[in-house]
Amino acid sequence: MKIFFKSFIFFFILSGLSYSNENIRFIDVNFIVNNSKVGKSLGTIIDNKNNKIKSELKELRKKLDIKKEKILSQKNVLKKEEFNELVKKYDDEAKDFNKIRKKKNERL
Repeated sequence: MKIFFKSFIFFFILSGLSYSNENIRFIDVNFIVNNSKVGKSLGTIIDNKNNKIKSELKELRKKLDIKKEKILSQKNVLKKEEFNELVKKYDDEAKDFNKIRKKKNERL
């Protein structure tokens, strides 16, 4: 009985070994995209769109900063209610700017 179990275990250990003559190959997709004509042209298109979006967002940010400075400079001159109303409008515009920025970043 011991010989049967030993031969049975030995048989399963040897049958678990397998040999393969096939070679596994990998393709570097990044290399292909970065070095092909189509990949390079797509890269330039994406970069141009990215730069355009960044410049639009930068322009909007400058307008918001100018508006903020204007509101802060009028703080002591305006009544409290008027000042609070301007601050609320600015906050709404800042929230809209953040929404626009998120949408444009998602598109990229």
